[in-house]
Amino acid sequence: MEDFTNKFVIKKDDIRISIEITYEKGRLSIIGMGKDFGGQCQDTVLEYFPEQYELVEIWNRWHLNDMRAGDPVQEGWLRINGHGKDYNETCDKLEKAGLLTHNGYKYGTAWKSEPVPVDILKKLKEWK
Repeated sequence: MEDFTNKFVIKKDDIRISIEITYEKGRLSIIGMGKDFGGQCQDTVLEYFPEQYELVEIWNRWHLNDMRAGDPVQEGWLRINGHGKDYNETCDKLEKAGLLTHNGYKYGTAWKSEPVPVDILKKLKEWK
């Protein structure tokens, strides 16, 4: 899919959050900006705009898709079983599951990229 940027505002009463979605060279970035907050503010978005659950779900899953610490199997296992509080605890969990090293790759030794599905990108490009 071609690169794109989508900017829009969600608002209710006196609460306004500007959302910027950028897809460039295979990397997805989503940020939100409000009066007193900004950046990775998914919890705030959900607090004021629970109807934006799908956006936040996509945001949590695909933001910075080119900075995955694990391979697809490791990341999949962690999505189901949860990350640790920090890197070391996450490694301990993976070790106990026999996945700290998978197919010769040790978790956290490089940034892995996970392509965002085209249907997700199309949805984000058109989100209002």
